[in-house]
Amino acid sequence: VMGFPKDIHADIRQTFKFIVGLARIGVHDLSHFIFTPYPGSELFQQLRESGKIPVLDEHYFLGLRGLADPLKTVSYAENIVSCQLFVYRIASLTCFYLLMFLFRPWRVFKVLRNVFGEKQESRMEMAIRNILLGKKSTTSILYRKG
Repeated sequence: VMGFPKDIHADIRQTFKFIVGLARIGVHDLSHFIFTPYPGSELFQQLRESGKIPVLDEHYFLGLRGLADPLKTVSYAENIVSCQLFVYRIASLTCFYLLMFLFRPWRVFKVLRNVFGEKQESRMEMAIRNILLGKKSTTSILYRKG
């Protein structure tokens, strides 16, 4: 998770080091999220009191789409703006997958087999298959209906 209210750029660099380590030891999929304050949490209350979440309305809840849609990234970090957080998220995922394939090049063939086969073993394989088949993600369908 990146983008906690007190995060600084050095914290993001630490996250990148961690991600590189994951690729090096053989992890084959990555779930990477941006901090999102939820009602009822202590950080949510602090952000409300500081005015960073002024009104709990439809706009706020629609902003939670940043979990599924990186273009909707909202930063609650004092020192990192939303566009920087967006770039960090995309860069970290790109870095992970490039290094994962660099350290274990045979996985390219396994991913291709899984994407075109019946069984996908990772979120990445499912996403690639859905793109190739022209399917919309469940979250994008829900947002359009809502």
